[in-house]
Amino acid sequence: MEVKPDLDDEPNQQTPPVPVVEDEKYLVDQQLTEIQDRIDERDPKLYVDVNIGKNGVERIIVYEGDTAESLADEFCLKHNLKPEMRDKLVTLLEAQIKGVLPKIEEDEDIEDSGSSNSEASPKE
Repeated sequence: MEVKPDLDDEPNQQTPPVPVVEDEKYLVDQQLTEIQDRIDERDPKLYVDVNIGKNGVERIIVYEGDTAESLADEFCLKHNLKPEMRDKLVTLLEAQIKGVLPKIEEDEDIEDSGSSNSEASPKE
C-alpha cells in the first residue's frame, strides 16, 4: 500500500496574502491615478483650475478629444461633489474648451502654411 503525502502538511506552502482594500475612495483614487498616468502621454490642450471650497483649488487638464461631460464626471467623482456642481462644471469646461481649441486649430493652420510669404490676419 502506497502512502501519499498530505500537501497541507508541507512547510512553506503558504499562499500570499491578498491585499484588502477597505476604503472605496482609495480604490477610485488609485484607478484615476492609473488612468491619468496613461493620459499624461498626450499633450495637454488646456488647464482649468477649479476652486473646490475648503479643499482649495484643483486642476483639470484637458486633452484633445476630451469632453466636458466626461471631465466633469471624473472630477466630481474624485472630489465627491454634488450633481448640481457637475452641471456648472460642464458649462464652465465647455466655454473654456470652445474658447481655446479653435485658437489652437488656427495656430496649427498658420504654422502649416508658414512657407508662404503672406501674413496671417486675425479672423473676426
